[in-house]
Amino acid sequence: MAILRARPVKLLVAADAADAARRAAERIETALRRGLRAHAAAAVALSGGHTPGPMLRELFGRPLAWDRIRVFQVDERVAPAGSRERNRTLLEESARDGAPGALGALRPIPLDGRAPEQAAAAYEALLLREVPRGFDAVHLGLGADGHTASWPPGDPVLAEVGEGARRVAVVGPYRGRIRITLTPRAVAESARVVFLVVGAAKAPALERLLRDDPALPASRVPRRRTVVVADPEAASFRAGPRSPGRGRDRAR
Repeated sequence: MAILRARPVKLLVAADAADAARRAAERIETALRRGLRAHAAAAVALSGGHTPGPMLRELFGRPLAWDRIRVFQVDERVAPAGSRERNRTLLEESARDGAPGALGALRPIPLDGRAPEQAAAAYEALLLREVPRGFDAVHLGLGADGHTASWPPGDPVLAEVGEGARRVAVVGPYRGRIRITLTPRAVAESARVVFLVVGAAKAPALERLLRDDPALPASRVPRRRTVVVADPEAASFRAGPRSPGRGRDRAR
């Protein structure tokens, strides 16, 4: 496995997409074990979408103390229960096939039967009760347009940072759906952030993320506790010409 020290995020380039899923799961597992050693319980927030399926199966199959772990959602689409558009659907399927207790660790966004604003407020209250010190790990993806979580380019949610900001917000419609998402504040309070980025379509956005492009929504994620695990296709921008402004690679 090749390791690049990217500015200012650590980039780990796996052998292929399957290896990237394993490596990302390993880093989340390490963060959870660290949290369990230090506290009575540990907490992680996981993203949905098409990319994380293999990683979720890897993670939920690990022999962790799942009865002491709380698994939250990074974001959710407002869609009918059981829909393939719901991130909860993939999480539940992956946890159900995982280690004993994994399914019971899930803390899904309480969307069914509630207005999005009510669901977001209830989820923030749950976070404050169960994760007052912040997450031990947050898993994020990266869209070709540079979004992460459900932070669309130009959306007011990008300003939800620092004291006084919300931890959960309603955004959109974005790509046809209203969404509920953790805010940049909630992600910034995490002890570790793990991006999983797969596919050549993500290469331009990944290069911009590593250059800390301020126009990129994903650049709202703090750098000093962040690692990006990518497959060779997502990291293929390294084979091209050196971009202006890219200084010597390093990691914080």
